Amino acid sequence: MDEKLGEFRKGDLLIEEDRIAAVAPNIEGPSADVIDAEHMIVLPGLINGHLHTWQTGLRGLAADWTVAEYMRAMHRGLATLFKPDDIYTANVSGLVFVDAGVGRRSGREEGGLFRARPV
Repeated sequence: MDEKLGEFRKGDLLIEEDRIAAVAPNIEGPSADVIDAEHMIVLPGLINGHLHTWQTGLRGLAADWTVAEYMRAMHRGLATLFKPDDIYTANVSGLVFVDAGVGRRSGREEGGLFRARPV
């Protein structure tokens, strides 16, 4: 996966604070918490770069639609029925993506800037 590092069947990953400090076949250190991840793949946290939280209540509805069907039914259809409170509720409900590991999201939605507001 990394040409300079190469591939190895067994290796160590050193994490300091919240950053990957080293990856090598064998890392010697004074003391560390050891997690046995044999037979697993270790990945850094990933970023979901595109997420429409305003569509939270519609998840899965368009799973088998073509792009043309999606644009017609969602953006020229269902989206036109959403009011500001609907978008707010969907955005807040969309926070369930934190459960899926999404740790950060940008503050822009098609319905305008997402702003937290008192409930």
